[in-house]
Amino acid sequence: MKSSSFAVKSIVVLAVTGLFFLRPAHAYLDPGTGSMIFQMLAAAILGSVVTIGIYWDKFKSFLLGLGLGFLLGRSQRSSSETEEDEEE
Repeated sequence: MKSSSFAVKSIVVLAVTGLFFLRPAHAYLDPGTGSMIFQMLAAAILGSVVTIGIYWDKFKSFLLGLGLGFLLGRSQRSSSETEEDEEE
């Protein structure tokens, strides 16, 4: 635990120190680079949406198994109430 806090403090000190020694980069980003960054961002977002869509049922059953159905808008019901609903 102590070594991780030392590592975090070291990183923060180096980052803050680095801010004092900034110089202009004189770099150029052409329009193709911006387009490529936009495409990568769009692909990451759409890929995440598709992945969530594929695994949504497994995610729901996982939450219900943990008793966190209220996150999905479902109240927790006992098994006897479920059996009564199925008989009707």
